[in-house]
Amino acid sequence: MHHIQSKLCEVFECTEPELTSKGIFDEFRAWLNEHPEIEVFALDPYAGDAINSNIAAQFYEFYTNKIGES
Repeated sequence: MHHIQSKLCEVFECTEPELTSKGIFDEFRAWLNEHPEIEVFALDPYAGDAINSNIAAQFYEFYTNKIGES
């Protein structure tokens, strides 16, 4: 999960401790549990990096839309 955390930090422009303190990482884990079709594991590190970037971008879009609706 460390690699996905770093990608989340990039899209949210924050540090890993901020992800936790703001509840973003918990929201991400809940979102991920609701989307079992999303794979966060890849054998190829280059493919894994691209996958994690894509997942982080998807979650960022979901999260910002959710916050915007509040």
